[in-house]
This record gives sequence, C-alpha cells and structure tokens, in this order.
Amino acid sequence: VVPYDSSALFLLEGDHLRIRAGRGFPNLPELQAQIFPLDNPLLIEMNAAFTPIIIHDAQTDPRFQRWGENSYIHGWMGLPLMARGELIGYMTIDNHLPGAYGPPEAALVQAFANEAAIALENARLFQQVQHLAITDPLTDCYNRRYFFEAAHREFERARRYGLPLTLILLDLDYFKAVNDTYGHLAGDAVLMEVARRCRQNLREVDILARYGGEEFVILLPLTPLEGGRQLADRLREAISLPVKHGDIAVSISASQGVTELDAACPDIQALIEQADQALYHT
Repeated sequence: VVPYDSSALFLLEGDHLRIRAGRGFPNLPELQAQIFPLDNPLLIEMNAAFTPIIIHDAQTDPRFQRWGENSYIHGWMGLPLMARGELIGYMTIDNHLPGAYGPPEAALVQAFANEAAIALENARLFQQVQHLAITDPLTDCYNRRYFFEAAHREFERARRYGLPLTLILLDLDYFKAVNDTYGHLAGDAVLMEVARRCRQNLREVDILARYGGEEFVILLPLTPLEGGRQLADRLREAISLPVKHGDIAVSISASQGVTELDAACPDIQALIEQADQALYHT
C-alpha cells in the first residue's frame, strides 16, 4: 500500500530503544545490536504530539543524525506505536527518494501501526502471563509445577537414549532461624540471592526450580554423577558467602543431595526422593 525501501520497528526497553524487527537494511544485524537513546529530536517531537513525523530528505535534516549510517535514506517518516494509551515504541519507513511521503501515506501507515501496536502488546501480555504461570514470583526460578513438566521430558529423553541425567536437591540450613532472627524480608533476600548464585553456576540447559520454602531442585541433563557432585561443591562455596541485607550480613549454608538416573529409577519423583535421601546423609 505504501512503497518503502526499508522499515524498522523500535520497541521501548527501559530508557532506550532497540530494533526488534526490520526489513531492507543492508546492515540489519548491526542495527539490531545497537541501543538508541530516547533524547533524539525526532522522538521528542513525536512524543509531544503522538503524531507521525515526515522528513522530505533525511540526509539534509539534522534531526536524523542519530538514526544510523544509512546514506541511502532520503524520504522518511516515523510513527508512534500506541497500545491502550501507552507508548510502546516507534515504526520508521524509509525511501531512496526525497519527498516520498506525505500526510496521506502517513495516515495509512499509522492505521497499520496502531494494529501492530495492539498485536505486540497482546503478545507481550501473553508472554508475561506465561512467565508468571511457570515462575516462582520471589526467586524468579521455575516453580514446582513447571519443574515436573520439564523434568519429565528430560527424564524420558535420558531413559530413551541412554543419556546421563543428574539431579541436585538443595536445602538451606537453619533457614527458620534466619527469619526468626532477622525477619522475613531478610529471609526473602536470602532466597533471592541463593537463586541468583545458583543461576550464575548453571548452564542454559539446566533446570532450576524452587521446590519448597527453602528447597531448590536442579536437574542437569547430559551430566553424570561426578559432574553433579562438582557442581554441588561449587554451589556450596558460592552459597556460603554472607548475604547482605541492609546493614546486616546473613550467614547461610546449604545441604545438598546428588543422585543420578539409573535403570531402577521409575520416574522423576523417585529421582527426587533418591536425592532427598542423599541430602540427609550429607
């Protein structure tokens, strides 16, 4: 409907923008790696009126100076992406020809941009709901329900192909005393920090979940027992460092049970029970 040579979709990420989709750019990967500041004159102008901005020739307009090194862009327009009254980003349309766009083209593209903004916001909200459904809200680890779903898949894959699979059950020692001594806010800070330290030591494929109040479970695909023991040692060292909460430093430690899938183990729950038994022997 509106001819163009390149186009980009910028979405807000905190105090900056990033290109999340684009077409027609010879250097798109490079542009997607960049962060675009919000103090660009074009953005400020669009923010003030929430209306499209049309540039006759971008190469002669000083407002365009921070929009990349693409010297072929002449005709240009930028449009705000609004969803439920909130600005979520911008859409830009570029053309080799100066004066390629005017109010009629801007009206057409803005109508499309409005629909795109609603679709993007719905997708973001859906993703947010999906994340909340599988995540422990305090530690941002997976919750127990999702862990069993993901762990069952890994269990079946390991059993089918004869792959190693190790599980670690981690329990914070004397955690009730932390709550009783320093308060529940300090206890929450400890749980969040323990989860963060665990994540720092895990691979992308490992599955970390909050199993209970102060219990965490870690499933290690493609990992034999010795690899799990080595990881458990690293986690013990990482967790043993005091957790700062305000003016206090909370000392913590953890007990861990490590077990590996064997032919006698019938399901993931049995694997967890094996790790639980190993924990109480540490």
